[in-house]
Amino acid sequence: MYYSSSDRFPGIGSLAARIGSPATLKDLHISRMDCSSPTISPQIYNGAAIYLKDSTALLQNLLVTDCIANHGSGVASWGVDKSIIEDSVFERHEGTHWGGTMLMEELAATEFHRCRFSHGTCPYGGILDDGGQATPLYKNCIFEYGRSVHGAGYYGYGNTRSRFVNVVFRYGFASSSGGGSYLTAHVIPEFTNVSGCCFRISSLFHVHVHPQG
Repeated sequence: MYYSSSDRFPGIGSLAARIGSPATLKDLHISRMDCSSPTISPQIYNGAAIYLKDSTALLQNLLVTDCIANHGSGVASWGVDKSIIEDSVFERHEGTHWGGTMLMEELAATEFHRCRFSHGTCPYGGILDDGGQATPLYKNCIFEYGRSVHGAGYYGYGNTRSRFVNVVFRYGFASSSGGGSYLTAHVIPEFTNVSGCCFRISSLFHVHVHPQG
């Protein structure tokens, strides 16, 4: 099934898939959704293709391409979301502020298994930006060709505990810092068997520590 739109959708999500239930979605192609606005609040104008909140949805075999939003144009997760996304591809997403492809917020614990995230663009977190106390899981996933100012693959802030297992970060470009990931002071991600290569900046990880006082 194919969803596409040349129209702009204001507010939260484009309604391609706005999920707050134990839904099951399979074999979808979602493309060219626009949920951007000059308003920069993270609570709105995010999740142009998929918006998840307090859900236990199962999403499988998705192809999500060419979306734009202020934050997390491919998928945004909020509340205590516990959805699972498997065997899916997210390509060419743009976030104008935080998170090109994904935004994980509040207590979201969304899981991603065997997914590829490619060509995400955003000033903070070319592919992924997380905040609040989110604990998403990425297992057997690839983050590639992200572009950003900070954190081409991943920009972590807040008190997040994102988990990465058997994940590859590669071919990222950050114009300032964090070709793979940029982590702020209180972020404590879990990296298990994580590798990276071919960044257009000096390091895979950049850790920023706020001064005390």
